[in-house]
Amino acid sequence: MLGIGLTSEKRSLLELRTFADRIVRPHLLGVAGVADVNVFGGDLKQWQVRVQPDKLVRYGLSLAQVTAAARKASAVRGAGFIENANQRIIVISEGQTLTLAQLSQIVLLETPTQSITLGDVATVEQGAAASIGAAAIDGKPGVFLAIQGQLGANTRAVTLALEKAIADIEPLIAREQMTINANLFRPANFIETAAKNLRGDLLIGLTLVIVVLFFFLFY
Repeated sequence: MLGIGLTSEKRSLLELRTFADRIVRPHLLGVAGVADVNVFGGDLKQWQVRVQPDKLVRYGLSLAQVTAAARKASAVRGAGFIENANQRIIVISEGQTLTLAQLSQIVLLETPTQSITLGDVATVEQGAAASIGAAAIDGKPGVFLAIQGQLGANTRAVTLALEKAIADIEPLIAREQMTINANLFRPANFIETAAKNLRGDLLIGLTLVIVVLFFFLFY
């Protein structure tokens, strides 16, 4: 339906990608007729546990133990639901770690004298995931969003709705010191051009018909 790009002279590629994933994509998914929004480029934010092998050896721990502890601490767990006569209430647990400091304090091993935490054997920090692709907007590194329409949706109508939704968040984008290019790929242009050409052809055809009838009827 539409291809748009995000760039910035002030923000990093990690910040651009995070903003696109958490703000722009959900906002555009709310537009009627949109099936999906695929995001390309930028740096994907993640928490990274950089293990120090010598400390694993010192404490007698394995890499599998570290992986299992990190996965358990950061997992989102379902807790089921409660039903009554007229509603279903979803139960959400909040046991996972929410900050890097909490993650680094996860206990890997307890001894009579001390507790060995994740932070004791690894550096826990925020970083970018290994890149498997990139995007450039007008020659500048950035983030590209490809908006897919639902089957049977009116391309032009959905495009206009998307452009209105983009205009709604442009002040926020500007405050974040980012620039949005909303016309990188716009299939609706072809539809509008074809419709304009068709109107012109119909007008020419109608004029010719009137001229021919005029000559036949009056001469």
